[in-house]
Amino acid sequence: MVIIKESIEINCSPGVLWNFLIHLDHEQAFQKWHPKDHIRLLQLNGNMEEPGTVVYFEEYLGKSRMRLVCKVVKVRKHEYIEFKPLFPISLLQFGKGQFLIETRGAGCLFTIAVEYGYKIDLVGPLSKWLIESYVVKERDIRQHTKEELIILKEFLERRPFSKPQGSMTEQAEKLRRLTASTKLKNGLRRVVHRALS
Repeated sequence: MVIIKESIEINCSPGVLWNFLIHLDHEQAFQKWHPKDHIRLLQLNGNMEEPGTVVYFEEYLGKSRMRLVCKVVKVRKHEYIEFKPLFPISLLQFGKGQFLIETRGAGCLFTIAVEYGYKIDLVGPLSKWLIESYVVKERDIRQHTKEELIILKEFLERRPFSKPQGSMTEQAEKLRRLTASTKLKNGLRRVVHRALS
């Protein structure tokens, strides 16, 4: 079992950080978080504050392009969001991802945690080797996570994130992007529906 846990103190309220995390699907917030590696995030149902919400995201971890469909499984407002991957990645026991927020004076401590692999003694090292050989390396996940924390700290301390309302032009552009991704979303919804059935 591999456990990666990285933290950073951010000079913003937990509410500002929470607002950013639950609106990652708005106005390319996901791409702004890590412009070099984040490709897209699509919320397929619900909202990030509700367990059961399904999210599709693409990002680079080192040289590996990850495409994951995850389900929000636990939420504590302004404190915690936990994701678990759905089929087929769930077969690899990829584990879970967590966002943890702790109040620290006027700011907060933000932690990103990722767990993957089997906990069973004999199978654990084998699953780690398979994942690192064919999916993604632990060092790439660790490096990406550290970069995410630094970029997010700079972004939120420079200007607090609020849910974007957008001008008519921005809304039209967002609608165009959503329409362009409808085929992808519909395909993903079918896969998710089959996986959950």
